[in-house]
Amino acid sequence: MKCLFDNCLPLKISNTLNFLEGKSGIEVIHLSEKFSPNTEDVEWMTTLGKEKDWFVISKDRKIKKSPQELLAWKESKLPIVFLKKNWLDYQFWDLAWRIVKYWPEIKKNVKPNSQKSFIFGVNGKIEEIL
Repeated sequence: MKCLFDNCLPLKISNTLNFLEGKSGIEVIHLSEKFSPNTEDVEWMTTLGKEKDWFVISKDRKIKKSPQELLAWKESKLPIVFLKKNWLDYQFWDLAWRIVKYWPEIKKNVKPNSQKSFIFGVNGKIEEIL
């Protein structure tokens, strides 16, 4: 299983999780490490959907509102963990420790290629949305 952090999240956090996971764990990479930083959401969702075994963590909930992005998301069958709006209230260090703390909960819930996606709260509450 592989995890892609969207551009709206810090590269340092994805790199840290990838290091903590080690070679036998989930590969965690930032969008900017796999695609050019200005890659449209439709393009990276389509690509990851074809590769399989990916899930995404994003603060960008507008994916659900754009007709083209919504269609690409559904066709890709990518599970996405959308961080609740209040994640935006946190500075880097608070954001980092919360993501690391709740990482096991995210891994427990996300199943690649299932398209079951989630809204994830800052206190670890995870709610399925699809």
